[in-house]
Amino acid sequence: MPPLSNARPQITRVAVYGIIHDERGMLLCRLLPGEPHFGRWTLPGGGVDFGEDLRTALRREVFEETGLEVEVGDVLNAHSQYFQNPESEVYAVRILFAARVVGGTLTPEADGTTDCCAFIPLDEVCELPIVPLVQVGYRLLKED
Repeated sequence: MPPLSNARPQITRVAVYGIIHDERGMLLCRLLPGEPHFGRWTLPGGGVDFGEDLRTALRREVFEETGLEVEVGDVLNAHSQYFQNPESEVYAVRILFAARVVGGTLTPEADGTTDCCAFIPLDEVCELPIVPLVQVGYRLLKED
């Protein structure tokens, strides 16, 4: 990690994501304009609120972004990344969980960071514009 400077605020962001796959494919969400990587597909999930249980955060985030209720399983991957943006330095901690759909209706997020959610057949995932996080999830599914 590059040395941290005191010129900009330093933020640690903990986020959780679901690797959700069934006979329909891998569940992905498309990022809206104004978001980093806009137009690319990502895993459903997002930031953990202060004091929030990780699995509760994932259930909340998946429901907000997709309208689906999930049962959260094991941690499949955890990693961190340092990056800078114009306003701050960010240390992102990402935890990926296995999850499976147990209810709800697939519905795009309203007034959030994504505009579309869909199950993408696994053999088509890498043909889409995807964020690196999806590549991690894809590799984990292919190893299984």
